[in-house]
Order: sequence, then structure tokens, then C-alpha cells
Amino acid sequence: MKRFFSALLLTALAVMLLAACSGTEPGSDTSMPQTPAQMASDTLRARLAGGGLDAATQQSYYEELLARDQFTEQDYVELAQLYADAGDANAQRRMLWQVLHLYPSDAYAERLEGLIVERDASDERAAALVTALRETLEQKDASALRVLVASSDWRDAFQEAPEMFATRTRCRDGGLTAQIVSDDFETTATLLDDTGTYLYARVNEAGTLIARAQYTEGAYNGEASVCWFDAQNELYKEYAVTMQGNVCVGGLTVTYDGAAYTGTLDESGKSTEQQQSNANGVVYAYQTGGNRYLYLENTTMEDFRLDSAAIGLPAAEIW
Repeated sequence: MKRFFSALLLTALAVMLLAACSGTEPGSDTSMPQTPAQMASDTLRARLAGGGLDAATQQSYYEELLARDQFTEQDYVELAQLYADAGDANAQRRMLWQVLHLYPSDAYAERLEGLIVERDASDERAAALVTALRETLEQKDASALRVLVASSDWRDAFQEAPEMFATRTRCRDGGLTAQIVSDDFETTATLLDDTGTYLYARVNEAGTLIARAQYTEGAYNGEASVCWFDAQNELYKEYAVTMQGNVCVGGLTVTYDGAAYTGTLDESGKSTEQQQSNANGVVYAYQTGGNRYLYLENTTMEDFRLDSAAIGLPAAEIW
């Protein structure tokens, strides 16, 4: 029995001795890892300079330095790149705008203007604006279009520092892709769906252009219409044509100041209409039931070709 109690005592003493040996040394740090907000700025800088940090940690360190108003020019650039790598184009734009504002540079301006903000159907406000845009273009409603692009919702969604540079936004929703370039001076927008239907708008102080075409195989092919409106949103010119490889071919109708003109073009876009000696250019359409005509001035029959650019359709750029 005495041996049993002696063994228990020895075991207890051994446990106590092990516990004592494993105790915390004086001055050792047993606290939880510090958050960036708890670190000194010098520590944040040292760890960033030392490398080996994952992207999320780097971002949190830079954001803390920014919150303390201790950012350098290079810090803005580095954080902008971290946002870009994370796929956050809005935050990337914000950093580039701030560095451009504080350190004006053509290089920063070019990077900012070339940046595309990506949006999708999960952004309900942007999706609603694109839906409204599509409706106004399908209805050829220049007045509604001008109101839409001047609205506060449009500015908040598609413009950033609009007095300085245009914001490029791409919105995807199912089979529809909208590309919008907008600032305080001009807005252009293209909508292309998976059937090849291409809608285009340009709005500025001089007027509005609304177009509809078929865009397939990398070119305009099929029926197209281009409407020109003045600054008061009054329609003054409309082309209704057939496109083939960006060239107008076959019959066309032009409504100009309320009068209709018709003409015919060959497969290379050249006029087949009778020419007038007093026309300073090439005649391509005659007034229906009248003797007035339309002509493309300052050109010759050899150089004449009615194509997408001549009627106002832009060279399609798919981002």
C-alpha cells in the first residue's frame, strides 16, 4: 500500500514538474496575430518590402496605409494592380483616378481610359439601364435616349470623373453584350446580341445618331437603318439600306427633311444612277416623284463607294 501511494505521489510530482517546464517564459508573446490596424506603419512597410505575402494580405496592408493617409505614388499603382488581379475593376479605376489626380500623367490617363469596367446581370441597376437603353434604340426614340444618358442613375453607373475622361463599361446579360463609353460631353453605346442584331447610339450636344444593323462574320451584313437627329431630337435624315461586307448594295431609301429618295448601288457600293453635270459629286438617289437628288460631294465616280462609314455606322469594335 505504501508503494502504491508513493507511486501516485511521484506521478503527481512529475506532472507538476512538466507543467512548470512548459510554462511561458518571461517576456514571451502569447497574443493573437495582429491585424493591420494594430501594426505600426513601419512594420507594414517592412513586411510589404520583405515579400512573401499573399495578395489578400498585401491588399489589406496597403488599404491600412491608405486609411492613414500615408500613401506614395507607387502605393496607388501597386494597390490598383492588386485590385486588377482580384478582378475588381471599380476599385482599380478608383486607385488610378486618385493617382492621376495627385500625380497628373499621360500614362495614367491612358491606362484609365483604356480600362473596361465589367458588369453583369447581378448589377440590377446597370441591367435595368441597359434594358431601357435597348428599348429606346429599338423605338428610335432620341428624346428618351437623351433623358436616359443625362439621368443621375446613368451617371452613377457608367461615368466616373466625367469631366476628365470617358468611362468604358461592358455589361453582359445572357446573349446580350452592351459596350458603353460615357462622359459629360458624349456617350456612345453598342448592343450586340447572339442573333447578330447590332444597335448603336451616339449622343452629344450636336445631336443624336441611332442605328440598327446585322453584324455577322465580323462585318455589317443584311438590313440596316441609320437615323440622324438634330440637337432638338428632330429626325432630319434616315438611311435604309442593305449591307454586304460593310458596303451598301442594291436598293436604298433615304429620307431627308421629310422627303424620300431612292437609288440603286452595285455590289461594290457604286451608284448606278444617272449623274448630273451640275452636282459637285456623285449622285446616288433621286426624290420619289420629283427631280431632286442626293449626292456625295467632292468625289468622283471612280472613288465613290457608299459604305457603313458614309451613312454613319461606326467601324464595329468588339471589346
